[in-house]
Amino acid sequence: MSKPISYNLLNTFVVCSKTTEFLAAARELNITPTAVSKNIRTLESQLGVTLFRRTHRRVELTDAGVFYAERLSGAFERIEDATRALLARERREILTICAFPSLVMRWLIPRWSAFKDAHPDIDVRYTTTMGPVDFERDAVDAVILAEDREFLGYDAEFLFKAELVPVCSPTLLKGMPPLKTPADLCQHNLLHAQTRPQDWARWLQTTGVTEVDPTQGMTLESTSIAYQGAIEGLGVAMGIRELIPQDLARGLLVTPFHDMPTVSIDYFLVTPERMVGNQNLRRFRDWIVEDANGN
Repeated sequence: MSKPISYNLLNTFVVCSKTTEFLAAARELNITPTAVSKNIRTLESQLGVTLFRRTHRRVELTDAGVFYAERLSGAFERIEDATRALLARERREILTICAFPSLVMRWLIPRWSAFKDAHPDIDVRYTTTMGPVDFERDAVDAVILAEDREFLGYDAEFLFKAELVPVCSPTLLKGMPPLKTPADLCQHNLLHAQTRPQDWARWLQTTGVTEVDPTQGMTLESTSIAYQGAIEGLGVAMGIRELIPQDLARGLLVTPFHDMPTVSIDYFLVTPERMVGNQNLRRFRDWIVEDANGN
C-alpha cells in the first residue's frame, strides 16, 4: 500500500459486509449508493484485492472479503467501545458540595478515600464558605449546614447529630486558675468562632450554667482557628466532638467537664430544586448518613 487506508473506506466496507447490499449500506451510512460503490472500489484498488462479487441485485463477499471483515469487525467494535467510554467520561457528573472549612477539612477530607472506594463512579468537588451560599452564582449542587432554622425555598435532609463540648489544652486544664467545674469558666478566656457565634450561649443555657457570661472572651474567624487557639492555650473553645477526634485521641485537646447534659447540633444537606431526586447526590447523602452513624 502506498498510503494509509482511510477510516471512511474501512467503515463503508464493514457496513457493506453486514448488509451485503449497497443500497441498505447507503441508508445506514447516510450517503448515496453511488458513493458506497465508489468507496468499495477505491478500497479494493488500494488493497489490490477483490472484496465483493457483484450480482444483479446484491453483492457477496469473496473469501478475501470474509477474512478481512472478520478481523475488521472486532477492531470497529473496540473503536465504538472506546468512543462510548470517552463520551461517558466527558459527560460524567461532578457533584459540587459546599460546607464550612472545618467540616471539609476535619470530616469530609479524612473520609475521601473511603467514599471513592465505595463509589468510584461519582466525582465530588468540595468547596468552602464562610457565609451564605448562592446556589446559582456559586455553581453549588448542595451545601452541608449545621443549623436549627427553616431552609425556606430549599430541600433540607437531616444527615446526623453532632455534640457540642468545651475543649482546652491539657496544660490549661492542669494549670491555674482551676478548671474543674463549668462555673470555673468565669476565670478563663472563652474562644468563639464567627461562623458559630451562639454555641457558648446555647451550651451554657442547655447545661444550666448561669454564672458564666457567654459573650466574654476572644472571637476568631472559624472553628478550626478556635481549636488551634485552644491547643495553644489561649482559652477554652466550644468544640464539635465529631470534628476533633484526632485532636482528642492525640491529647492535643481535652474535655474538662464530664457527666454533662448532651448538647447536640443537627447537620443537614440543603439542595436547590434542580438537584432533588439526583441519584448521585442521593448516594452521597446515604454514604454520609451511614458513616456518621457508624454502620
